[in-house]
Amino acid sequence: LGDVYKRQAEDRQSLLAAFAASDVIVDEHENLYPQAVSDEDASLAAPDDVRPELLDGLITELPAQSESFSASIEHYIRTGDGSYLLTAQRVAHTIKGAGNVVGIHGIANLMHYCEDLLEVHQKGASAGDGFADLLLDAADCLANISDYLQGFAPAPDNVGALLEQLLQVLRGDASLSEPEMPESMAPPLLRESVEPLVNKRGAVVE
Repeated sequence: LGDVYKRQAEDRQSLLAAFAASDVIVDEHENLYPQAVSDEDASLAAPDDVRPELLDGLITELPAQSESFSASIEHYIRTGDGSYLLTAQRVAHTIKGAGNVVGIHGIANLMHYCEDLLEVHQKGASAGDGFADLLLDAADCLANISDYLQGFAPAPDNVGALLEQLLQVLRGDASLSEPEMPESMAPPLLRESVEPLVNKRGAVVE
């Protein structure tokens, strides 16, 4: 029995470590993205052999992580402050890790592709409103996934479509760039005309 408790404690620690991680590790090798999104890629089902304490830990931690990701994206869009972009990257990285630990592919893949898209943008790729809208959609989807896992709402039906949109951009099949804006309107993601910014879940961002 002591071994069982020890293993459970170690599993719990692994999940907490995934959420607590603060470093974004970028693979310098070329990413090979799939050409199509499978049902498994977008699945929100936990494996049959998942340890209950790991799944419970994810369900418990995901709402706060989801809110942090959404707020970081929204504040970055509103202000253009790069610190919010870095926070969003870190949160995406840790949620991706937790999703992989538990084995829920839809969460891990959604955050994997969001993290990569944020990294591409951070390296200087131009982005217009299409970039902002795609990230807001992803943040909203993540929040809906969190609600679903807690039993508060049905599973979102757009996970696969969002993964495909993200992949199209990451593979270079589609561009989110908009026509260049006057310098007086820079940064391109700044939405000064929206006061206050209201996210897609109806919450006001201060």
